[in-house]
Amino acid sequence: MSRYVIRGGKEGKERLKLISQVLLPTTAQLLHTVRLGQGMKCLDVGCGGGFVTLLMASIVGPQGKAVGRRMLQRVKRRRNTIWSMRDFC
Repeated sequence: MSRYVIRGGKEGKERLKLISQVLLPTTAQLLHTVRLGQGMKCLDVGCGGGFVTLLMASIVGPQGKAVGRRMLQRVKRRRNTIWSMRDFC
């Protein structure tokens, strides 16, 4: 199995970071609309740079769990966040 790497390396990840910052209000509103809350478990499939996964982790808090699938290996660590590069099937 090949490893998922963001196209463009560091510059590609910075591009995804900028896009996630621009879309943050909309993303946060979506997560509020679907009622993501404290203590929940959530999954971010195709999570790119992991920015939405980290947002979800901050919403679900220490009693919850946020899982990001297909991540780069170098990401910010949090106690309630799991990063994985394996496929489901």
